[in-house]
Amino acid sequence: MARMIDDLYDLTRVRMSGGIPLQPRPDVDVGEIAERVVSELGPAYPGRAVRVERLGDTRGVWDHDRLGQVLSNLVGNALRHGSSDTPVQLRIDGTAAHEVVITVQNGGVIPKELLPHLFEPFRRGPGAQRDGLGLGLFIVQHLVRAHGGDIDVTTSGDRTCVRVRLSRGPRCAAAKG
Repeated sequence: MARMIDDLYDLTRVRMSGGIPLQPRPDVDVGEIAERVVSELGPAYPGRAVRVERLGDTRGVWDHDRLGQVLSNLVGNALRHGSSDTPVQLRIDGTAAHEVVITVQNGGVIPKELLPHLFEPFRRGPGAQRDGLGLGLFIVQHLVRAHGGDIDVTTSGDRTCVRVRLSRGPRCAAAKG
């Protein structure tokens, strides 16, 4: 219930007050955040495997808590909606000098007609469970953009991949609607 209320507050911030405020700090390690998120989500999904791969320097100037929110949503979605017999793969690639790339891959596909609407508020796919408001990806997109990054989703064959690119530098601003 608390998560739903927080999501509604974030929606209101995006729509009415100019964006979601960020509190960036230097040397935030998104690789460490990813490891923590996976360990926190694990007990809720017994028997599901999440493989975490960290490459290079995974630090940057970001809002630690908001990146935790982004990763929790993306990994949680992959666990909840992905194929239960395929491990979720979370890769944090910090080998580039100016950005870190996060990819979350899982078994299963998103219907092509739903892809253009994934980041719209209150949208759910067919057969989606009613355990949220349908705001998660909308908020994730705004948080990623506020960090000076971008996010995209591709689906092909029997896999779905979410890719987040984050600039390492201090380009954070409030997430604009």
